[in-house]
Amino acid sequence: MYAYWLHRSGPISYALIIPMMNIPRVDFKLRKDAVYLFRETGVDTTRLCFRDEIDLAGLHDQKKLSLSLLDHHHLAESQTHLSDAVVEIIDHHPPTTRIPDGVRHQIEPVGSSATLVAEKIIANRPGLLDARLSGLLFSTILIDTVKLDTRQKKVTPKDREIALSLHQKCRVDIDSRFNRLADLKSDISGLGADQILRKDFKALRLGQKICGISTVPLNLADWMKGPYDGRRSISDFARRRGLD
Repeated sequence: MYAYWLHRSGPISYALIIPMMNIPRVDFKLRKDAVYLFRETGVDTTRLCFRDEIDLAGLHDQKKLSLSLLDHHHLAESQTHLSDAVVEIIDHHPPTTRIPDGVRHQIEPVGSSATLVAEKIIANRPGLLDARLSGLLFSTILIDTVKLDTRQKKVTPKDREIALSLHQKCRVDIDSRFNRLADLKSDISGLGADQILRKDFKALRLGQKICGISTVPLNLADWMKGPYDGRRSISDFARRRGLD
């Protein structure tokens, strides 16, 4: 949505704006909630672009790459060689590293980065947001803030204000949309142990060590036994990823 807004706000004569999902295409199917949401809002997922489909390193070597980071304020451990191509950051997570001088950034402790993107569009080009696109942003805020529930301490007044504005256009059923997305977000049916570990994986460097963290929506006892064989699966996964 942010790339779409940049494009519609006035094409840049010297640049092509491409929204890139920073995962391999093969991993997209593991994000069942995202697959569902794109389908519900009429987005043809075959036309999405993933990181293994663009030669980022080649573009960077030719000095033809500029990156805007959404929902992250630093690149993945495997992409640090592209750091000097980052020109902009929009994120809702507290910074864990210093933002380099000259990098435009909006980092606010709201519940969802989609809130910040929607805020920009509403303030500058509200006509871009039809019911379909409003539903895409609204649903993302909904799942990020646990249905805008203040008891979960993930929602802010800005999230609620922007979500209300979007909901007035999309009118999706809040309970059914949230419940469907929440179910799919934790749905690991049909996935093997390696796919489950890849589903929500992050790597970070701690001094000289590289640490990996995966979210596994299973009871620990169930993960460690049976077909998943969690101890062996984690060991194999860490070895393949070069994790310490």
